[in-house]
Amino acid sequence: MKRWPKTATTIIAVLAVTGGAIWFTCAINSGKNKVEGLKVPSKTTSQISQQIQAPSNTQTQAPTEKKLTQVIVKRGNDVFSFDNPLGLRGLGIISDIQDLLWVAPRGGAGIQPEVEQVESKELDKVLENGDKMKDAFCSVRLIYEPYRPEQGMNDLAHKDLIIYTDPGNVNDACLGVQKPDNQTEWDLYRLPDYGQWLKKEVDLLLRLRTGL
Repeated sequence: MKRWPKTATTIIAVLAVTGGAIWFTCAINSGKNKVEGLKVPSKTTSQISQQIQAPSNTQTQAPTEKKLTQVIVKRGNDVFSFDNPLGLRGLGIISDIQDLLWVAPRGGAGIQPEVEQVESKELDKVLENGDKMKDAFCSVRLIYEPYRPEQGMNDLAHKDLIIYTDPGNVNDACLGVQKPDNQTEWDLYRLPDYGQWLKKEVDLLLRLRTGL
């Protein structure tokens, strides 16, 4: 029977132990990533209002590529924060909001190309009125880093985007576009007859991602 040198035996034992440690560490990290992909903390109305009011640090030059960093969904008084937007890939509502951003200033699909400029404080008051509507109110806010398209691109510069049920008429919705250079100002577009569509999209998103 052939005997391995003592040094070779030691090396094999070390590799066996460290290999198991590496596999164990990878398994832990893999599970951790799955858990951290979805965070669902509760937030009060005042906290949501502060998110609208408090502008992020303004940048002199916004990046030319869109970077989505967080998605906040509100249904009634329940608020859900998705801190890993990559986990939301494939959900239609994110691409639908981007499509609405293109259509709203140009008109079509039942939308008139009319824009209203509002301050963050005004938008806060509207969203606070939505809290009184309970489950009839919902909103989706896409939080981006400031974005400005390259010259010649057929796109709008923006910071965050928010779509919400119109408190004055639950059958309608509104699309808010935060300006990247002055983040206390928003362009607001009315979306007639989009209120029920938005509610169904929010219900579908929460059912798929939270089980609710």
